[in-house]
Amino acid sequence: RNHELELERAQFQLKISELQGTIQSLKDSQASANKIDLQTENLLLRAEIKRHKTLVDHLKTITSRETAHTNVEKHIIASQAARSSIGQILGLCYTSMVDKTWHYRKSNFSGHFFENLGVEIRYQFLPYGANKENAKWVNYRVDYLGIPIEHKLLDEALLPFAANRENIADSWLSGKDFWELRDEKFTRDVETKVVDFDPIDPELVDEETINKVLKPRLVQYREILREKETGNTACIIESILTQSHSQEMVNKLGFVHENENDETFTRREGGNEQMQTIPASCYITVSASPKLVPLVASTEPSPGVRRIEAGIYKGGIITPGEETGTSNITTIVSTPITESEFFMSDRNWVTEFTEDGVPACCIVGIQIIDKLLYAGQA
Repeated sequence: RNHELELERAQFQLKISELQGTIQSLKDSQASANKIDLQTENLLLRAEIKRHKTLVDHLKTITSRETAHTNVEKHIIASQAARSSIGQILGLCYTSMVDKTWHYRKSNFSGHFFENLGVEIRYQFLPYGANKENAKWVNYRVDYLGIPIEHKLLDEALLPFAANRENIADSWLSGKDFWELRDEKFTRDVETKVVDFDPIDPELVDEETINKVLKPRLVQYREILREKETGNTACIIESILTQSHSQEMVNKLGFVHENENDETFTRREGGNEQMQTIPASCYITVSASPKLVPLVASTEPSPGVRRIEAGIYKGGIITPGEETGTSNITTIVSTPITESEFFMSDRNWVTEFTEDGVPACCIVGIQIIDKLLYAGQA
């Protein structure tokens, strides 16, 4: 009975952490800066639940009446889900700047292409007051500042890599060595199955409809754990993810950095309602809605496969740097913390920091970018 109570308590804490994370992402508005109270949070959460239920009703049509929907309609429905995820990622960008429960530190990064790149790190363990040992959820934000490439050119250089489905598994396997050095029992491999929607015929729809589509893709991500001694498969864990890329105009107040000693920073601290926007290229990977799962996998996982449905959010956002011809990359990771073998959310991985103080799960992306830019320069 005590064990059952402990499990119920853990589930309750996880749900509280998830709700607190949802509220965090909903604070992305000028009017809410330094003015969020409990009543407002409740209203925001109710509105989000109502909006989510409406979205789920739309998503149900993909599976329950799939033959009644055209390719264009599927594009739009999936894009609505992707757009919601982008909003949550951008919401975390804003609240990470104004919420005092986020921790802050500075560091630097050097690699093959980058040399002593400035890094700003913000992180938050949930529920409030938790630490890395007992947290149920974690939010990370890492900014890599002053990249010596104009932001549009950087986006153009990275997009082909992100769009190539062959690179998806490789990008996740970048953390494999980290894991296996700490795992005495298992090795692991990654398999991915990617579903891209059929292109939209521009003659069949108007320009406004085309502009609503974010060209999302669905990914079935699997980790295969094998016993080191025998090589036998111990278990298979999978997660269904949505990926998207879009160009946005974002609130500058969510992307002000310590070295920017200008009126923008003053406006953020002073709560002025004036808003300045900047262009941003957003690369987003999130857990897919269960209603989208049948487009890439069976509704129920295959025998011997454990499916993780926890809400994992990852984002990479490219914005203009302070100096002309430079750019910044903001990495966002928001994930539950589990005691399972699932790499993406295992406590040993998502609470680990490098010697330079950067979250290990946030440095993989910049390492890949560093190698890509170095290869292009050579």
